[in-house]
Amino acid sequence: MKRSLLITAIITVLLVSFGSSIYGGNITGVTEKTVKIGSDIDLTGPSGVQGIGCNIGIESYFNYVNDSGGIHGRKIEYVVEDNGYQPAKAVAAMKKLLYRDKVFAPFTWGTVCILAVANEVKKENVPIIGIAASDAYHKPFRPHIFSFLVSQQRQAIAVADYIFNTMKPKDLRLGCLYQDDEYGRSGVRGLKAAAKRYGIELVETAGFKRDAVNHTSQIIQVKRAGANYVYIGTVIRHASGILKEANKLGWHPQFFGNHGSSDRKVIELAGEAARGYMGCRYITDLDDTASGVSKVRDMILKYHKSLKRTGGLTIAGWVGAMLMSEGLKRSGRDLTRDGLMDAFETMKSFDPDGLMPPLTWGPKRREGGRGVRIAKADLEKKVFVPVTDWIVPAD
Repeated sequence: MKRSLLITAIITVLLVSFGSSIYGGNITGVTEKTVKIGSDIDLTGPSGVQGIGCNIGIESYFNYVNDSGGIHGRKIEYVVEDNGYQPAKAVAAMKKLLYRDKVFAPFTWGTVCILAVANEVKKENVPIIGIAASDAYHKPFRPHIFSFLVSQQRQAIAVADYIFNTMKPKDLRLGCLYQDDEYGRSGVRGLKAAAKRYGIELVETAGFKRDAVNHTSQIIQVKRAGANYVYIGTVIRHASGILKEANKLGWHPQFFGNHGSSDRKVIELAGEAARGYMGCRYITDLDDTASGVSKVRDMILKYHKSLKRTGGLTIAGWVGAMLMSEGLKRSGRDLTRDGLMDAFETMKSFDPDGLMPPLTWGPKRREGGRGVRIAKADLEKKVFVPVTDWIVPAD
C-alpha cells in the first residue's frame, strides 16, 4: 500500500513538473494550455505603416480566438519581431523567434524577407505563412512557405488585362516604375508576359531601391520613353512620392498601382496627385461592404479601441491569423509542425468570410490566393472604390 502511494506521488510530481512538455510531445512552442505563434514583420521600415496595420489584424483575430475558448483548449500566445523590411534583420528576427522565443510557427512579412529566411525555416522544418506577394517563393516549390496573397505577377497581369480589354485605349504604351528587388521585379515579369500576349508595347521600366527617397530620375526615364499607362510596383511611401513628383513635373499618365501601392494611406499622402489613380486589390478594406468586414471592425475596436493605424493590409493580417488558426484546428489536439503542414494542405476553396476570394493550398500548391479587383481612388472619401468584381488573372 505504501509503495503504491509512493509511486502515485512520484507520478503526480512528474506530471506537475513536466506535464506541459509531456502533453505537448516536447513540441517547440506547445504546452498543455498554449501554443506560441510568432510574426517576423515590418513595423519601422518602408512598409511599416502597412505592417503595423497588418499586425493589428493578426492580434485582433487571435484575441477573438482566445476569448472564444482557444483552439482545442489552448490559447494562442503571440510574439512579434520587427524586421524593418530588411532581409538581414528578418533573418535575425526569425532566429530569435525560433531559438529564443521558441514559437511553434510564424508569419513572415515581405517578399525579400521571406526569401531570406527560407533556408532557416526549411532547416528547422517550420511551416510559415508569408504575408507578401510574389511568385518567387513558389518557384521553385518551397514546401514550408504558404502564401495567401496574390502575387505581384498576377496583379500586373490583371492590370494589363483591364487596360487592354476594358479601357481599350487606341494608343497604349505601357511603362513601369518598380521597387528594384524581387517584390517589384515580380510585377515587371507579369507586365512583360501580358504585353507579349496582347502585343502591347512595354516602352520602359525603371527600378529604384527600397530606401530611395526621390524617384525623379526614374520618372523622367519612363516619361521620356512616351509611356501613357504606367504601373507602379512598390509600397505606400514610394507610391505616394512617385505620384507627387510626377504631378510636379506636369506628367499625368494613367497610373495603376499594385495592392501595396493602392492603400488608402497613399491617397492621404499624395492628395490631389492621386486623382484618377487606380489600383489592383486582392483583399477587402475596412471601408468595404463585403460580408465579414463588420466583424473585423468590431473586434479591432474591442481590442484596440480605435481604427487608427489600420490600413489596406489590416484585413490581410486578420485573414492570415484565420488561416493559421484553421490550420491549428485541423491539426487536432496533438500538434506537430508536420501535422500543421498537412492541415494547411487540406485547405480547398476555403472561404475567409468573404474578405477575399476562396483560398486553396495543396500538396503541390502554396499560392493560396489568385483573385483581384481593380479599384479607383476616391479623393473625397479617401478610399479605393472597386470598379470590377473579383477576377482571376491568367498565369
